Amino acid sequence: MKITTREKILVSLTLALIFIVLYFNFFYKNIFYEINTLKDQINRNKNDFEDIVYSQSQIEKLKKNISDLQDQPEQIFQTTDIEEVNAQIIVFIEDSIDRLGLGTKIKFHDSEQTDEYNVITITLNFEAGYDNIKRIISNIEKAPWPLIMDHIKINRKQSDFGNSPFDWDVEVVLHFLIHSS
Repeated sequence: MKITTREKILVSLTLALIFIVLYFNFFYKNIFYEINTLKDQINRNKNDFEDIVYSQSQIEKLKKNISDLQDQPEQIFQTTDIEEVNAQIIVFIEDSIDRLGLGTKIKFHDSEQTDEYNVITITLNFEAGYDNIKRIISNIEKAPWPLIMDHIKINRKQSDFGNSPFDWDVEVVLHFLIHSS
């Protein structure tokens, strides 16, 4: 039996196609899968490395903050005269609200005394716009004394004059911790 050139070409093409399919199924798919697996693993390792580096820098920063906070009582709490501290608190709050709010009213409650701290509790009332309320609270959080904002009450004012820049009534209860000597 003689094979014509046409049949030779057809058999050659069929064999080439079979080899290509076999190569693709047995070699290329596996290599492609391994390459993608390695790429994914490299990306995960890079992300893990970045997280570790970031965590180490955060740990160093937090250690520095802890040491600063441990040194802070000697620096901040020099004054133990309650009347003098009350005056400093009033000045601090007025500076915190300066030009951001209206009608500042500060009411001091009885202070609580412990062995290490005096707790000065005040109620602060003022009027401000929403963005200014956020700024005022941020300013108060920067107080030179440790403090707790125990209660924040915000009510929208009823106004017939349209939109006023001071359209919220705010009441905040603050507890300042003052070191006792």
